[in-house]
Amino acid sequence: MDIKQLGLEEFGRPLGYLERQTNLWISQYRASQTKQIESMEFLIDNIPKFIPKELDTLPPFLLHGDFRLDNMIITKDKTLNKIVGLLDWELSTLAPPFIDLSYWVLMLRFEKQWPIGGLGNEGNLIENSGIPSEAMILEKYLNKTGFEKPKYWKYLLAFNSFRFAGILQGIAKRLIDGNNAADNAYQVGEQAEPVAILGAKLLKEYL
Repeated sequence: MDIKQLGLEEFGRPLGYLERQTNLWISQYRASQTKQIESMEFLIDNIPKFIPKELDTLPPFLLHGDFRLDNMIITKDKTLNKIVGLLDWELSTLAPPFIDLSYWVLMLRFEKQWPIGGLGNEGNLIENSGIPSEAMILEKYLNKTGFEKPKYWKYLLAFNSFRFAGILQGIAKRLIDGNNAADNAYQVGEQAEPVAILGAKLLKEYL
């Protein structure tokens, strides 16, 4: 995607994207914290220390910001599995590559029984599911962009776990404050801790 050709070169500030996001979500999490989550404390202590500086050397990409199945419109023809629309662009900006992609595949690692569930198989292929594995998705992305697989791939998965746990914690706080009417808001809010545990595991594997 040629950002300049699309006239989007001023759409955002790709340099320092992860630093800004990390500071934002630490602040957001602290503002909505309702209990002590040790794995989240580990992420807050270590995510800022190990931000990959190599990301700022890569060309900027258009970032959706909430790139997951819930925001996709897929054709009714199940033989095609074609995405025909992408919703909720309010978080979009320019950012380094791999951010949206790592957020997408992180969802594959979520446990099936979680309120916002995934495949629960660490991103591996499930036969006859029609859903490609994490490795297959990443390989296609690399072939398309010409990039090499980043050494900091699991860091990005951990970062997105940290960010998503912050979002879930916000839901938990709004529920306590009486500002969330979703039927499963309690269960979704409680998912902050297992997502943080997943993120801590991924970051430890990276380190």
